[in-house]
Amino acid sequence: MFEPDIRTRIRKGEHCMNIIICNDNLPERTLMIDYILKWASAKCLEMQIGTCKNWAELAAALEGREWDLVIVALDGVRGLDTAASAQLLSRRLIWISDLDFGVQAYRMCVSYFFMKPVSCQKMQRALECALEVQSTQ
Repeated sequence: MFEPDIRTRIRKGEHCMNIIICNDNLPERTLMIDYILKWASAKCLEMQIGTCKNWAELAAALEGREWDLVIVALDGVRGLDTAASAQLLSRRLIWISDLDFGVQAYRMCVSYFFMKPVSCQKMQRALECALEVQSTQ
């Protein structure tokens, strides 16, 4: 089930960045949220982070709502299926998986792809690159 948003107000700004994370691993998802909030704090950004565990929940969360970034961090074919289903959002999509899916990520033109394990440095680099891609559109 789609989890309620985690709202963190770092500093009042013109735009609240909306990010949704699709990951079925609770400890990893929690770590990702911490990394994102650390990055947002350093950038003085206001964040709203939603979470879900699979494509069905992600599809429900995407319906009727605009997300600045969608992060898919599901293993194996489930991650591929979810990323492929969200391909219309490819320029706003960060995909985290294993190396076997790097070529598919390139073909789908996702904003950023990196391999697990998730680290603070990898997450922050992905966020920077994804925002750069969005600003060039």
